[in-house]
Amino acid sequence: ADGGAPVTDIFLTINDQKNRRNQQRVGTDKEGVFNASGLADSDYQLLLDDKERVIVGEAPRFSIANAKPVEGIALTVIYGAAISGMVTDAETGEPIEGVRIQAQGNQRSSGMSPEGMSDGTGQYRISGLAGGSYTLRRRWKEGYLHGEHRENKAVSVKLGDVLENIDFVVRRGLTLSGVVVDKSGEPVEGIGVHGTPVVE
Repeated sequence: ADGGAPVTDIFLTINDQKNRRNQQRVGTDKEGVFNASGLADSDYQLLLDDKERVIVGEAPRFSIANAKPVEGIALTVIYGAAISGMVTDAETGEPIEGVRIQAQGNQRSSGMSPEGMSDGTGQYRISGLAGGSYTLRRRWKEGYLHGEHRENKAVSVKLGDVLENIDFVVRRGLTLSGVVVDKSGEPVEGIGVHGTPVVE
């Protein structure tokens, strides 16, 4: 329930703790009720598959033995915190599309770090965050500096917070081009070329 009311049309993932490949995804009905069938005897964890909400407290765990049904599992969900901002080019001030911003620190129960992607206006949004401290990291984007130049930002949020204007100004990297040839001087197709920093 969210605020005591049934939460409809959200999805849950049932993870088999003994066999990670064994998962089942179920949705809630208009009463907020979910049902799963065909589960083998094992230990399970129930995870929320929702971009906006988080589970209050620990994700429920349960066990099935001798094919005996398990009933009465309840969980409370609430809208999580959100972080938003803009990604722009340091030289031109123009927005950059397609940059992933990842919030690392207080991971979702799935073990994945939540992230957002900048759109055509350079805006990104990361939602469904549990309360806690995060490091916002810009992921690799072709044409721009990476590694130690990622402009990490430290933030803290509480459930329900909306943290805005956490912006990233990204510097362009050096662009190199050339031709790969064989011993006879003929161009070679499909060869990958990578640059490695040289520390003097």
